[in-house]
Amino acid sequence: MMNRRTVLVGAGALMACGPSGVRPPRVQVPGATFPSTPFSYGVASGDPTSDAVVLWTALEVDPTQAGESFSVGWEVAADERFERVLQSGLASATGETGHTVHVDVTGLAGDGTYFYRFVVPGQVSPIGRTRTLRASGAPSSFRFGIGSCQDLRGGYFTAHRAAAAQQFDLFFFLGDFLYERNRMGVRAHQSAEPVDLAGYRARHAEYRRDADLQANLASCPWVVTWDDHEVVNNYGGLSHGSLSPEVLRERRRAAYRAYAEWMPLRVRPADDGSLQLFRGFEVGSLLSVSVLDTRQYRNRLVCGGRAGPACADWGAEDDSMLGQAQREWLEARLRASSASWNVLAQQVVFSDFTVGNGAFLNHDQWDGYPVERRRLLDVMDGLSRRNTIVLTGDIHLAALSRVLRPNTARATAVEIVTNSISSGGSQGEGNGSLIEGLVGGLPGLLYAYEGRRGYTACTVTDEAWQVDFEVVDSIDAPGGAVSTHASFEVNRELLARRR
Repeated sequence: MMNRRTVLVGAGALMACGPSGVRPPRVQVPGATFPSTPFSYGVASGDPTSDAVVLWTALEVDPTQAGESFSVGWEVAADERFERVLQSGLASATGETGHTVHVDVTGLAGDGTYFYRFVVPGQVSPIGRTRTLRASGAPSSFRFGIGSCQDLRGGYFTAHRAAAAQQFDLFFFLGDFLYERNRMGVRAHQSAEPVDLAGYRARHAEYRRDADLQANLASCPWVVTWDDHEVVNNYGGLSHGSLSPEVLRERRRAAYRAYAEWMPLRVRPADDGSLQLFRGFEVGSLLSVSVLDTRQYRNRLVCGGRAGPACADWGAEDDSMLGQAQREWLEARLRASSASWNVLAQQVVFSDFTVGNGAFLNHDQWDGYPVERRRLLDVMDGLSRRNTIVLTGDIHLAALSRVLRPNTARATAVEIVTNSISSGGSQGEGNGSLIEGLVGGLPGLLYAYEGRRGYTACTVTDEAWQVDFEVVDSIDAPGGAVSTHASFEVNRELLARRR
């Protein structure tokens, strides 16, 4: 029998192993019968509001049918047996969108749990679980997960399987959903390194076949943003160390289009190929979340984006990671917010991680854009209360840091850095001591851990955050054991203590 902590995943899971009590689909879908399941990429949902959520799937079709369109039915139910179907309809999977499907389901009740599935003639998708956000007031608690950096070559996505079992209200993925390079590792990419639309679609499809990733995508709604590897390593704006702006522009256009197709997003690419990923979400009066894009709008790669001593033109007044429009949008959201907590969901380390009084800094992070960071800190300091939490990925390191102004001991924000899902591979205890040692003495840093891969779980109330750093003992083979490496509580005064 199916219980509330069960999520069906994998191709044809509903038909192959679903409970007998699940009602057959009622939506009528025209077209020829599919002899086998086309739902090998699973299902997902994302970008929830208080009354809507985006549902996603993709069809795997025979290459000879690449230009054809297919009708796909969908159903949303109040229960996992689909006895109370609330909404249903038809969508199209076309060659123009790589046979991906997006359905923006509106008219739902706030703070609700729903179940959904897709249908083609003769086949039914796995069942997904999703949730809407609270419309007003503060929920007693809100639980979410944070993930980042999942290089298939680095190992298995065991962390996603563990996160799926938690049945979060929401999951944030903060960039590097896939990797473009084709070096060998624990696993190997089967598709060629992507440089065009067909290549990026193939790479997304390859990652979506992973059963652990499918499990987490089906377990709750996701809110995503990208970093660099969704296009090419260490690019920023239209700058890259080895690609011309013209080549990067076309490669970026293809990657952005594929990303919009394969993610449960409400937005679509603009005519110029850009894709606006900065956007906001409100969880009643508890959380005001601002999702940032720190790649697309950089005016340049400061000091080439390298790590090392500051170069001669570091710290220029007009250097920007966000771009003017996004920065002004963020500043306005922060100033207008009355939520208990303001949250920035973004990619690269925000805290000052400068080592050795400027002898070493990572220019690809906010350390490379100190003037813009100082401007945001001024806004945070000017709020009626200090209540900003920054969520970060990118560096394959778990960390918790109080974001301090220079020469002060008072926190302006708290930063939670989630470890990678798999990027960097299994390192084991003690093997991360070099980087941990470099950053361990930085002011404001409370925790840094590189040894094992994993994800981060957060439980938020009106008064405090509980932050649990979850780790997998090994990702070199499937089925690694997951445990909590460290837990912290962050209170309204932005003081953190280890639990």
